[in-house]
Amino acid sequence: MTHYSKPNWFEARVLSGSIAWLARRGVSLFGSAELSVRGRTSGEWRSVPVNPLPLDDAHYLVSARGTTQWVRNMRAAGGGRLRKGRRVQPFTAIELPEGAEKIHVLRTYLTRWGFEVGKFFDGATGTSSDAELAEIAAHHPVFTISFTDGEPCTAHPRQQASTAGASDSPTHDEQPLARTATDDRAAMDLARG
Repeated sequence: MTHYSKPNWFEARVLSGSIAWLARRGVSLFGSAELSVRGRTSGEWRSVPVNPLPLDDAHYLVSARGTTQWVRNMRAAGGGRLRKGRRVQPFTAIELPEGAEKIHVLRTYLTRWGFEVGKFFDGATGTSSDAELAEIAAHHPVFTISFTDGEPCTAHPRQQASTAGASDSPTHDEQPLARTATDDRAAMDLARG
């Protein structure tokens, strides 16, 4: 059975909307960025704030709320883009299977963001045993991402020094991205290389 914890109105519209708005302007709260993925039926870009997790020379996205719309879209699209301020980075994504790597990623994520999203993990924390994390792992999709421009969308150096880790903030019902002049400039910057 698919696991999904739907956000309430405040989480979806106010909290996540504010975090995404800040990320689009280059202000990263605890390593946040705006994830955009093409909708699997509409083909339109859909966005949600997330926390990309740099860990062991790789980068991951974790869905705290389970099989959300962005997870379904990511499975269909095979990638997306992360945005912090004017920097937009396209990436490809591969979902991790159940196993030791996924448990390691979830442990690091919960150590870093358990205060924010721990309520979605049925009591599991960063100090839980491998067996306890394995029990909840199937409910929380994890993707490894590879940036196609070669450079990761990293957190502020001070945040990176405190501890490597990340995942998604509470997700919201995704909204189509509004095109702005900033989007056009970012697309031109990407096209120039």
